[in-house]
Amino acid sequence: MADAHDGTPGGAPQAHDPFSGRYAIRDIRGQAWNAMTAVEFRRREGKHSIWLFRCLCGTETEKPAAAVIGGNTKSCGCLKSRARRGLPRLACDRSPEMESLLGQQIGRLVPESEAERNERGERMWNCRCECGGRGVFPHKGLRAGTTRSCGCLHRETSARVARETGHLRRKHGRSGTPEWICWQGMLARCGNPKAKGYARYGGRGIRVCERWLSFEAFLADMGEKPSPAHSIGRIDNDKGYEPGNCRWETAEEQARNRRGMRMIAWRGETLCLTAWAERTGIAVCRIWRRIESGWPLDRALAEKPTRGLRPGSRRWLKAEAASAPSRPPS
Repeated sequence: MADAHDGTPGGAPQAHDPFSGRYAIRDIRGQAWNAMTAVEFRRREGKHSIWLFRCLCGTETEKPAAAVIGGNTKSCGCLKSRARRGLPRLACDRSPEMESLLGQQIGRLVPESEAERNERGERMWNCRCECGGRGVFPHKGLRAGTTRSCGCLHRETSARVARETGHLRRKHGRSGTPEWICWQGMLARCGNPKAKGYARYGGRGIRVCERWLSFEAFLADMGEKPSPAHSIGRIDNDKGYEPGNCRWETAEEQARNRRGMRMIAWRGETLCLTAWAERTGIAVCRIWRRIESGWPLDRALAEKPTRGLRPGSRRWLKAEAASAPSRPPS
């Protein structure tokens, strides 16, 4: 009688086929990668399938299939051994450790000899450039095509782009200074749509005058910052950055001159509400309520508050004395 669990006559165990079923693996028998050829499946180790591979040198070894297919394992180790002994490279070996760039034309560079490896152990080549320059360049960059000259190609490209766009570099020796950083930020706010704050500057028509596109002219007109706390500010916020409309301001001065700030003209001066409060000694909220209630400016800004003071008290007498017209000395 057959056992209930095997389903075969006489209870003979049934062999499991790893290439079928729910957890089937890929059948790679007979396929080759670099110097390795898959012979047979051996076992599973977690998520990896271990196969028996035969190398071109005849050695058989067990390796994870993913490592061989992905190219991390190219042989049983014989390829590196041949490279160390100086033997010819096999046709299947395309690794950077075995590849020679000697005499090849790579952009403007021609590798002439192999140099010592760098501190990271990477291969380096002594190269000659078409311009006559020489240098040592990494094998990785030459092989990928990212290194194509000794640097002359970049200089020529930069000069050509500068001539075509009209933005020739002018060396002034002030790069990185606070004034230069301020100038760069001003240009970005007004001319670069990706810059922070562009909508409040360039987006509403604020522009930098043509003269100030040159840093030397900007510095000549504005001078150096009085202190690190100062930044550039515009006197008229509806006009652009130009001589006569800009000055160095502190954060407090800029806050009083921003858009939306209510300006009050009185006795020949135009100041914001906060400045008039400091000038008169009356609270900002009190001045605001007086103006909103229809008080004339002469009364709203000149009359000292007496509400809430007990008549005859010291504070009441002081407020009355301050609000009374001054008398000439007798």
